[in-house]
Amino acid sequence: MRSQNLNDEEVASLHLLTVTPEYQGKGISKRMMEAIVSLAMEKGKRAIRLDTLASNIPAQHMYEKLGFAYRGKQNLYAENTCWTDFLYYELPLNFETGEVHKNEKYDCILRVGL
Repeated sequence: MRSQNLNDEEVASLHLLTVTPEYQGKGISKRMMEAIVSLAMEKGKRAIRLDTLASNIPAQHMYEKLGFAYRGKQNLYAENTCWTDFLYYELPLNFETGEVHKNEKYDCILRVGL
């Protein structure tokens, strides 16, 4: 699956999603992502793009299970991490049908009905 050639207005960008440690592992991140997908579809967005630290394996697994496809890696400087690798993901949306495009790698589809 290739990255879509979309204008910035057609894309929802997610730059930070965190859950405090005492609430991790309870499905909160997944529910937040479902709400983000729903909101992006309501706004007529055609894709959601996000980045995560290469060291954040649990987040990578969650994004991939939700249908996000890996799009690349870049080494960037951030104040809190210094130089580190960031991974980029994308989830194509079809706001007209209310579905997220299928991810062949994981054979899953996320349907949001909030």
